[in-house]
Amino acid sequence: GSTGLLIAQGLKQAGVSFSIWEREDPSTYAHREREWTMALHWGREHIANTLPEDIARDIHLIQPEPELVMSEEDETSAPFINAKTGEIIARIPAVSSRRASRRRLRALFSRGLDIQYGKKLVDYKDDGDKVTAIFHDGTVETGDMIIGADSANSTVRTFVLEPYDNILHVEPTMVMNFSTTYTREQALYLKGKYHPVLQMYPAHPDQPTLALFTLADIKDKDRPETWVFQMYLSIWGTNDYPPTNDERVKLFKKYGENYCEPFRSATRWVRDDQIITPDKYRVWCRPTQWDNHGGRITLAGDAAHPMGPHRGQGLNNALEDASQLNRAIRAIVAGELPIKDAIDAYDAEVLARGSKEIQVSCRQGYSNHFWDVWQRSVTRKNGMFKVKEQGQDFNKSAGKVKGEKSVAAHGVPA
Repeated sequence: GSTGLLIAQGLKQAGVSFSIWEREDPSTYAHREREWTMALHWGREHIANTLPEDIARDIHLIQPEPELVMSEEDETSAPFINAKTGEIIARIPAVSSRRASRRRLRALFSRGLDIQYGKKLVDYKDDGDKVTAIFHDGTVETGDMIIGADSANSTVRTFVLEPYDNILHVEPTMVMNFSTTYTREQALYLKGKYHPVLQMYPAHPDQPTLALFTLADIKDKDRPETWVFQMYLSIWGTNDYPPTNDERVKLFKKYGENYCEPFRSATRWVRDDQIITPDKYRVWCRPTQWDNHGGRITLAGDAAHPMGPHRGQGLNNALEDASQLNRAIRAIVAGELPIKDAIDAYDAEVLARGSKEIQVSCRQGYSNHFWDVWQRSVTRKNGMFKVKEQGQDFNKSAGKVKGEKSVAAHGVPA
């Protein structure tokens, strides 16, 4: 994924040898049925600090609309909309309101890298000096360190934690997240309402839902019928999805019908045969320091801090992981620190930062689906900034509110 690729780019600049192993085959990796976007705000600086200059200059290409120009207000805040009335509740501040296309991000970060595809990690060996990765096809690779940047369902994390410390809790949320296209007239109507990048509808006043609508990819700005939009609707209280795709589409449209424009029309215009794949958010509620085997095995990105997307912090923390790990490895190579000391320090910082954000994001996940609670939530009060950059006590702001249940432990064209 993006985290491992960014780490590799930093290592390449430092002259450190490495291998990249991707479990998916090239076709699946490059061409997904769904295209989605991720919030890119304070983490952007870590991209610029880690990529080589010739790649960093193309950072704008990771956006769904690469040449997009925004006003200062739109750049540094995003409107949160009353899903029932269409009124702007608040403009939530952020370092940047821009988003990154998952596909475009991977494409940029993989430039000039040799990636070994179709390699599923199944085991490892540690002889006290070197570590060996063992793959399902019999391939083995020995080196000084294994870096697990292998998603929230990390295999590497199972190597460095006891099973009871590695339990991920499934949030009680039904998530319908997919990409789709519209007719030319429909796409023009939908694009840019409220904000050039996204439309966010937290906590519908009459139902426990959250909705987001954004452009996911514009390959040809002159052909709106080819623009790809990301549709997102989550329902709090269950992750027991309707068994058939037809039922999931009907459920999506049922809840979407209660929204204001333009989300209501965007919902109505979704094709009846649209594929909606059930998603579940798995969260590491009780993060525990992993055994890094004397600095020989470590984690980064979602593998190090599986969290929900409720504050848009996952990608940004992953980018900081990549930057911090590159600093640690450079210090090792330069002889400034022993491998154990450098990776111990890296692991401790990642765990502390990730644990705090997991906690805050879990609380925000509940708040995002309930109108009265959202008004007192962390995002409403403090914006989309990195947790530790606020002078306020995020843990206090994120604390359990009255009525809240257990969260993580638990002119319209036709």
